[in-house]
Amino acid sequence: MMWQKKFLARFGIILAVITAITLSLLLGIYLEAQLKKIYPKILSGNEDKPQDLYRVVEVLDGDTIKVEKEGRTEKVRLLGIDAEELNEKNENNKCFAKMAKNGLEEKIEGKDVDLIVDITQGEKDIYKRLLRDVYLGDEWINGWLVEMGLARVYEDYPSARNVELENLQQNAIKNIIGLWKGECFYE
Repeated sequence: MMWQKKFLARFGIILAVITAITLSLLLGIYLEAQLKKIYPKILSGNEDKPQDLYRVVEVLDGDTIKVEKEGRTEKVRLLGIDAEELNEKNENNKCFAKMAKNGLEEKIEGKDVDLIVDITQGEKDIYKRLLRDVYLGDEWINGWLVEMGLARVYEDYPSARNVELENLQQNAIKNIIGLWKGECFYE
């Protein structure tokens, strides 16, 4: 009878520990999902600030846009991604560059976007372009470009969002879309 009480006591402790671990994991998963929704605004310190929208007046290429607000225009480099350059000598790469630029034009040109600062990246690049995550409503345009295979993850992007971009890129590679087709057939 004594061994049964000891067994039940130990079993109760083990069950309590397993329950606590399970609840902690579930809470962590829930909190991670919530954090992903507000992460860009937390990094910029703008979680309580209303959106500061900018009109996209021109898409310069697959990872650079020009925006306007109150008569002032700024060039914006989308963080964490790299699209092919329009001045490429390689015709296949130039084709992908046109595809990225046109895709971005169709998606956001003439529309109002929110520009979110990632404080780990700085305000501007060496070309004086704003460095930003771009949102059309709740849609993260930087991620959309990678997801559609129109851009790849920038190699030297040391941000927490890099993991998210890498996952989107792996899906594009797996689905063989955009850049991952190999040969471009875009007019």
